[in-house]
Amino acid sequence: MKRKFTIYSTLIILIFGATSAVKENYFSSQPPSGRTGATGSYCTSCLTTNALNSGGGSVTTTGLPTGTYVAGQAYPFTLTINHGTADRQKWGFAIKAVNPTGGAVVGAFSTTNANAIVNGSSKELTHNNAVTTGSSNTFTYTNLVWTAPTTSPAASVKFYFVGAAADGTGGNDNDFIYSSNVTATLPIILTSFTSPVDGNKVILNWQVESDLTTKLFEVERSSDATKFETITSIFGSNSSIARKYNFIDAKPSNASVVYYRLKMFDKDGTITYSKMLSVNTKNSSNYVSNVYILSFFNRIRIYIAY
Repeated sequence: MKRKFTIYSTLIILIFGATSAVKENYFSSQPPSGRTGATGSYCTSCLTTNALNSGGGSVTTTGLPTGTYVAGQAYPFTLTINHGTADRQKWGFAIKAVNPTGGAVVGAFSTTNANAIVNGSSKELTHNNAVTTGSSNTFTYTNLVWTAPTTSPAASVKFYFVGAAADGTGGNDNDFIYSSNVTATLPIILTSFTSPVDGNKVILNWQVESDLTTKLFEVERSSDATKFETITSIFGSNSSIARKYNFIDAKPSNASVVYYRLKMFDKDGTITYSKMLSVNTKNSSNYVSNVYILSFFNRIRIYIAY
């Protein structure tokens, strides 16, 4: 009976060891999806028994937008995994870009790095055959790209990413997982800017698709399309949904053509301008600048100057 017990125990150890090896080999090839931290889950339970971010290192990116991003623009970036001591030999990573409000995937990843791949179902960019090195405390994945959305863009995007610093021994009891995230927002999207004339007033209307990061609008006016003056300031709504704004210029100027533009201030200090509108204030059927009434040979004549 004792001999059978020993045999069974040995079998259990072999099976457990084989399972661990399968896990290690699978995760080295490509990590499981959903462990970037975007949903609060990490791979500390599948790759290591060490606590998250406990190895004295970090995971960082260079090249991803961290303030605002430009719709449709491609952002080449790198991802670096650091460890507290130079005793790591295997390196892995995963990154996901989502809208922090609803969790929907934002933009698209791509890569020319042979050791990286895009997961078709989760849209995460991950290692593909984790890189093995000599004992080191750092490794950088290069040739990674995130491309911002071009249509119906999200107001903001949050990048969740993790890095694995493994000892390369094949076990999963001495590996470390590091995590971090960065957020970028889409600057104001001006979808329309018009200037109809009503009597002797110019009505300026504009609409934005999103102005989540907008600090201020300044309405500027000019009589020569060169020198502009600020005629009013309106604070942004800081909304991620479409918003409409308007301002009535009751005293446009004495010039026959008046020019308007919007000066838009972003929270990060960026300043952008709208297109310039030209308004012919003397060419409106509702606009009367002066009325002269003259008496001549007992007849009343009315001259209307437009």
